Order: sequence, then C-alpha cells, then structure tokens
Amino acid sequence: GVVMDANPQNFNSGFNPCHNLVDIDADGDLDNLVFYDNKYTDFYLNVGSATNPNFVLQPSSLNPLNIFVSSSIDFQANTTQQFVDFDNDGDFDFSLYSASNTLPLYYYENTGDSANAVFSSSSVPVLDTTYNGTRDITNGNNHFYGLYSFVDIDGDSDLDVFELDFFGDILNYYENMEIVDTMTQVNWFAEETEDFGVYPNPCMGILNFNKVETGQLFIYGRAGTLLKSVAIENAQSIELNDLDNGMYYIILDADRKRRQGTIILQK
Repeated sequence: GVVMDANPQNFNSGFNPCHNLVDIDADGDLDNLVFYDNKYTDFYLNVGSATNPNFVLQPSSLNPLNIFVSSSIDFQANTTQQFVDFDNDGDFDFSLYSASNTLPLYYYENTGDSANAVFSSSSVPVLDTTYNGTRDITNGNNHFYGLYSFVDIDGDSDLDVFELDFFGDILNYYENMEIVDTMTQVNWFAEETEDFGVYPNPCMGILNFNKVETGQLFIYGRAGTLLKSVAIENAQSIELNDLDNGMYYIILDADRKRRQGTIILQK
C-alpha cells in the first residue's frame, strides 16, 4: 500500500492541497509535489519503489519548489500544475497560474537536470494572450481556478492544451502551431482561428486589411522566426518596407480571435 508522511510542513485545512505525482529525480518511481494556496509547497520523496511507494516529507532545503517561499509570487488556489518538458531538454518543467487574475499561465524552467530539479521563474506565458490570463466575466471568461491539460490530441508529435474555465463552464482548446520565436518559445494558439483578409497580395510595401483593426500583428519568416510584432489601433493598413522581398506568415490577434494568412512581399 501507499505510505505517506502524515506531517506536512505547510498543511492546514484551508490550504487546499493539489498533489502532483511525477518522477522528479529520474529514479523510475513517482514522487509527490504538493501545492497549497498562496506560496506554500511540500516535497514528498518516494524512498520506496514504483510498485511499493513510500512517500517521505523532505525538508525545505531539499524542496525544489521552495523558490516560492522567498519570492513575491503567489499561485492561485485549486488550479492544476502541470509538469511537462516544455523546452524538450529531457527534464520536467512546470506551469503555474498566478493568484493575480490579470496574469497568464506561466512556465517555470528546470535549469537543473532530470535527476536534480532546479526551477527558475520565467516571464514567458505558456499560452498566447488572446484568452489566457484575462478574467473577463462580462464575456464569460473567468480564468479563475483554471484547469489545464497538455496532450498531443491531434497526433502531430507536439503538445496541445485544453483549458477549463472552472467558473465560466468554458473549455478552450489551443493548438500547438509549432511556430517559435528566437527564444525557442512554443506558442499555443486559440482554437478560434480564421483566414486573414489582406490585399494586395503580392504586396508592394503597403498591406491593407479588409476592415479597420485593433490588435497585435505578428509577421513570421518562412523558417518560423518572429520578424515583426506591431500593435495596431484603428488601422486598416501597415507598411512593410523594412522587410525584404519574400513570403511571410502573418497573424492578427484582434476581437478575441486569431486570424492568419500568407503574403508575398514584392517591392
């Protein structure tokens, strides 16, 4: 049977523990990393085996999640933490939703290795900001007590994201489009994606939109590198004369939707 130390360092009845079973030390069995409300965590090391676990509470000095105690970061109660190898370097990183309802789901990088986890905070949001991190009750998107799952649902060998808005009863799906920036950050895009109407195409330097837009425009090269990011406010065109002739992939986040398209620049 499962044996677990009954004297957690941070536990009380109001702390709402969230347990995460993950092989954090790469020894072939599952350990238990526990998140409570606010900034409290416990680390239970499995000193038994995969078939006969024995979870023993470790001191704070050995807790790889103890970074929160000395930081100003509080995390949201009752949200799921997901341990995933986000940067594909062979060890577990994790995602965490801040207690602030204005901040997105952030990624914490394991700067140690698979056997010795050392987590560092990051300013990189896991999802695009079209929906993530905005508590918009009027439009039915609370993102409060958000529940997240990372799974390759479309069988294309990368992780996509399902997000359950606990209070809004909304399930959002983000597809991993495999577009990366210069920091090799993977971007998950919201499901609400449609074609982006622009003209003329080929473009001679001034790209026109089919209607007045307010949002964020991203322009990627053919290799998937982000070349240009422009905030657009009540505009119906953009100048591209600073780009070389060639083919580009464009994305516009506006009106809580994502539009995408391909253009050819021929000045």
